[in-house]
This record gives sequence, C-alpha cells and structure tokens, in this order.
Amino acid sequence: MPDIHSQSAYLTKASKNDDTYTFLASSEKTDSYGDIVVQEGISLKRFKKNPIILYQHNHHSPIGTGKAYLGDKGLMVDIKLAPPGITPIVDTVRGLMEAGILKAVSIGFSALEWEPIRDKENNFLGYKFLKSLLHEISIVSIPANDEALAIAKSFNLSNQHIDDLFIRDNLNINKNRLRLLKLKQG
Repeated sequence: MPDIHSQSAYLTKASKNDDTYTFLASSEKTDSYGDIVVQEGISLKRFKKNPIILYQHNHHSPIGTGKAYLGDKGLMVDIKLAPPGITPIVDTVRGLMEAGILKAVSIGFSALEWEPIRDKENNFLGYKFLKSLLHEISIVSIPANDEALAIAKSFNLSNQHIDDLFIRDNLNINKNRLRLLKLKQG
C-alpha cells in the first residue's frame, strides 16, 4: 500500500465575505479509483495540529488553513484562504474559485486499516479504508482535457502560470495514479 492516498469531493457553499469556503471533503461514495473511505474511521488528530490547505497536494504550495469536522454527509472542511497579495498562487486560486472553475478538494491521508473490495467474481475493484489518518486537504483542478486549459487561458494567465497550476501537478498526479494501478493489479 502507498503511504499517502487521496479522495476528491466538491464545493458545497462559498462565503466571499471572509474568504471561507465550505466543502464536502470526503464521503463514503466509491471514488474514481474504486475506493471507499469510511468516514467514521478518519482520524483528524494530525490535521488539527497543522490544519494546512494545499494546492494540488503540492507541499510547496500552501494556500490557507482549514477546520475539518464530520458532518451528516461525511468529512467537511471550512477553508480560509491566505490574505490577498501573499503569493500569486493564492490570488490565482482565489480568482479561479470565485469564477467557479476550481470547485473540488481532495484529502491526503495515510491508510491505517483497509480491506480489498471485490466483485462477485472476486475481481479486485479497490480498497475500503476502514481507518485513516488525515494529513492535508488540497484544492484541486486535475483538468484532464484541453477545455480546462482553455478556461485558464481566458484569464490571461502566463504560460508559466498555467504550467504551475495545471500541467506539472497533473503529471505528478498521473504518476501517482499509475503507481496505484500497478499496486491494485499486483
């Protein structure tokens, strides 16, 4: 099993008055990898000590802080972005969120206890993470098509900014997906 896993979810409401955004960060719905994260099994202990919000799971791109808690639908997070002008990446992320382009988050966690999920023919489908330790929450885009880049270009971002925001991180995410697929097939 890899040390760090991720699961994505989406924006539920936004308050522009204080730069606080509320997300459903995780639920028990099967994700795109075929995995399920049991919500009651998520430990928030580590996250509460350092409630960091990253951009694209990049540890070099902290963009704010968050308050994570279990709600009726799953793991919720109230994200407070760093003040405007702190870094260009925070300003860009804020603008893309306000424009409705960035509206997803992903949790980064360690699996503490898990079991395989199999179909009736015993084919491996994914993992059910029974217990996990939340490390961080990231605002993510993961644009898998040219339309997402076209939207970013409509904001008159430099090519370097687009590379920083989308391409480089997408390549790292794809490497991690390949690693997960190899582990799941093995």
